[in-house]
Amino acid sequence: MEPNKAATARVSVAACALALLLSGCTTGSSRPETAATTPTDFPSALSCQDSFNPAAPTNPNPAGPSASASEVAGVSAGGLSSVAWAGTPPNFTAQGQGQRTTATSSAGIRYLTWKVPTSVEAGPAQTLRVIAPASARLFYAPASVWGGNLNDQETADRARTSYTFSGCDGRVTQFPGMILVTAPACVVLRVEGDGAKTVEVPMYGKTCP
Repeated sequence: MEPNKAATARVSVAACALALLLSGCTTGSSRPETAATTPTDFPSALSCQDSFNPAAPTNPNPAGPSASASEVAGVSAGGLSSVAWAGTPPNFTAQGQGQRTTATSSAGIRYLTWKVPTSVEAGPAQTLRVIAPASARLFYAPASVWGGNLNDQETADRARTSYTFSGCDGRVTQFPGMILVTAPACVVLRVEGDGAKTVEVPMYGKTCP
């Protein structure tokens, strides 16, 4: 290969690699089936840029009244909140009512899943941690790659027991997320930030005391 052609080829390969990195993982045929994924591919700490709408304007009057996370999205604990923390409906099953409801890890662990978009108030970073059951997991990802860009196995493999959130300045921020359980359960989550508060999420017919 001539020198100038070799340089052009190297630039093209580098450009393609950068494009794949910026666009995130896909499940299309262009992706090798053997591509390796690990739980460290996605961060355990999410910030404003990872939210659903990082470019939204801040509250123009920070000293005045503004909506809190609980006012925006249901059940709250500390500065975090999610309407989905009310739990799955009583008749909700693994077959689902319009959403993906199962995920199996590469190790063969089958999870029941429940989407929990989570709102975060402006202020210091806060950590959301699974307390019980020990087998339960959380999965959050940057909004730019949430949805069809991840298959079920990747979701299960990347799931963790805790995530830390930093919201956008001056307004409530929302992040896409999911709770995963191996069986019907009352999932106990703890929000650690300015003090610690817990929330209980009944899933797949299991009630919380």
